[in-house]
Amino acid sequence: MRRRMLAICAAVVVTSGCYHITVVTGARESSTRITKPFQMSFVSGLVPPPEIQADQEGCTDGVAKVETWRSFVNVLVGALSSSLVTPISVTVTCAASMPVPDAATPSENGEPSPPEPESGAAEGHEARGTGTGG
Repeated sequence: MRRRMLAICAAVVVTSGCYHITVVTGARESSTRITKPFQMSFVSGLVPPPEIQADQEGCTDGVAKVETWRSFVNVLVGALSSSLVTPISVTVTCAASMPVPDAATPSENGEPSPPEPESGAAEGHEARGTGTGG
């Protein structure tokens, strides 16, 4: 009995921390984080944990990064329940708000106003540029 318990403890220690996934969206990170240390999934993840509604929990500008992993306690609970209950830990890093550029001033229809013509262009003539079209 003692050997079996020692083998189970050794297996838990060896396998803890080997499940870690990071998803990066490319958005700039803010200091706001949502941490859920015990998201419950069942039957080795066959029944997934509930979704985290990041926009309702403070991520008003979107998500920059999501990390999921199994902590030592998560692995221990899974081992003790023969993988019927398999919790995971999740950290969501919110995206930082993007600064509004003030260089373009909106015109009457909400579109940015066109740039001023270059000094070498004569009035009444279009300045030629590269582009597509006929």
